[in-house]
Amino acid sequence: MYKYFLEDLKLYTNCNSCNTILLKTKRIYNNPGMKMVLMHRFINETPQYLFFIKPIFKFFYYRMMYKYGIDLPLGLQFGKNLRIYHWGGIVINPDSKIGDNVTILHSVTIGNNMKNTKCPIISDGVFIGVGAKIIGDVFLAENIKVGANAVVTKPVLEKGVTLVGIPAKVIKIIVKETL
Repeated sequence: MYKYFLEDLKLYTNCNSCNTILLKTKRIYNNPGMKMVLMHRFINETPQYLFFIKPIFKFFYYRMMYKYGIDLPLGLQFGKNLRIYHWGGIVINPDSKIGDNVTILHSVTIGNNMKNTKCPIISDGVFIGVGAKIIGDVFLAENIKVGANAVVTKPVLEKGVTLVGIPAKVIKIIVKETL
């Protein structure tokens, strides 16, 4: 029933300093991004026969959205291990699609460009830096890093590159092998 719920819980509690259940519970309690992701999964995957519980959880969910500044709509589709660090100012359009192992930092906007309703598709392993904006009919390939305050308005099909600037441009890093 809860496909990725336990995987997300393990992701946020898996650290070297969290060796007791008390420290893991404290880590869960102090992480608003994790609370939002887990509550989103719980509400979307609650079976129909528990219809009377959903409005109560939705009330608390919308209250958390307002409190933490993370606009994670209930219709949003995202994969396992979504990491949201540093709560505040995160706005995501419900028509966007986010893959597995994506990391989002604060002040990020993901949505349409108001000219059409097409929204971004973000593949697996993408890192989205502070203040980045991903707007319009954009596809980001696997393992892309979007730099701080970058504005991505065009699709990037090359895997493993870094995007920086306004508008975002691909930066290729050449690593020289030493013998």
